[in-house]
Amino acid sequence: MAKKSAKTSSKAPKMLPESVEAITKMAQQVDDIYKRIERIETFLGDMMPIGGKVSKEVGPEINELREKFERDETLELLKKIGDNIPTFVELLSTM
Repeated sequence: MAKKSAKTSSKAPKMLPESVEAITKMAQQVDDIYKRIERIETFLGDMMPIGGKVSKEVGPEINELREKFERDETLELLKKIGDNIPTFVELLSTM
């Protein structure tokens, strides 16, 4: 039986300058994306309390409008107007 000599190289393959540049560019892009995500998280964290406050303040008015205009007659009228928008626009332009 003949012994097979297996040469294993412990050396890492040499990287081409183009690949090093590409990796550096990608690393910079990833870093830029990460910084933008951090800014967005900070912005959203600052805006969340305001959003809750606005929704609490506007809620009663929206409910009042919904009660006034969520009648069958109103919804049917809006559907008919939507179906006849070209005619409606023409009538408005003649006024």
